[in-house]
Amino acid sequence: MSNQSLPLTDRIEKKNIDEVFFKEFGQEYLDYRENWKKSGKDYIPDFPVNLDIECADDCNYRCNFCYRNANSKITEDINTGVRFNMDLYEKILKEGQENNLKAINFGFSGEPLINPNLAEMVKMARKYGIIDVRIISNGGLLTQEKIEKLLIAGVTFFSLSIDAINEETYFKVKGSKLFYKVIENLKFLYETREKMGKSLPVIRASFYSNPENKGQEEQFIKMVSPFTDFVDIQAFSDIKDKSRKLKRVYDCDMPFRRMGIFANGKVCPCCSFYSKLLIVGDANKNTIKEIWNSQAVKGVRDSFINQKPNEVCLRCLSAVC
Repeated sequence: MSNQSLPLTDRIEKKNIDEVFFKEFGQEYLDYRENWKKSGKDYIPDFPVNLDIECADDCNYRCNFCYRNANSKITEDINTGVRFNMDLYEKILKEGQENNLKAINFGFSGEPLINPNLAEMVKMARKYGIIDVRIISNGGLLTQEKIEKLLIAGVTFFSLSIDAINEETYFKVKGSKLFYKVIENLKFLYETREKMGKSLPVIRASFYSNPENKGQEEQFIKMVSPFTDFVDIQAFSDIKDKSRKLKRVYDCDMPFRRMGIFANGKVCPCCSFYSKLLIVGDANKNTIKEIWNSQAVKGVRDSFINQKPNEVCLRCLSAVC
């Protein structure tokens, strides 16, 4: 096991994740990761390196730290139940293939497993050349059948957000009594991958530290490590606290690297909780490339280049300082 320090996250690795992907995809993977790393103020790629897809504007949980919780809602335009349109999705994938897109994250806002087409979405992503296909889920809706279908479809990264070491804490944090089911799903995911003889997906379990689970981090790592390739311990920020102030000038590379697309087709320039408040386009009306090069997105980037982030970005950044 090795420790790695990432922004806002302590990562404990059992495997070198880059090596796993390199063995599977070779130079194609290295080129994609290099493009991700160099994207920023000094280099803006012609197309987003990563697209974050909201499979469904909905979730089966109401975690105490999430903006889908009634106490933390940042806008009323949320939990609408809308699913991502499959025709629009394929149109985006075709454009992505034309522009060398290699990464899609299905863990962006909402619970992806709510969308019954998730396995088909994974399969289509791989068909159109995506090599980093990520699912980030609470795991409560997983079944053995769904796990098998998703692995066969070609998911390359699977993360379960667990955040607790027992049923009592799990209920306090996530408002769900499915703790033991999720742990069993994690085990089955790992064991099924091994039985299939696959190196992918890499499997992560994450723990979002907050007042309800404080001090349980080490026990969590021991509990999930046998069934994961790495564990992320993420720092806490209270999105309900509107009194936070930015403590320092904080650079954000996300608008230079990625875009998020909500289930209704609206587009944002990052992957933040707060991006619902920063819509820069509509994929139903414009291509991803048109939105990527639009004045709206340029304005967000310029705000960071000039070290004068807009109010939405400031609200987000104050949560991570």
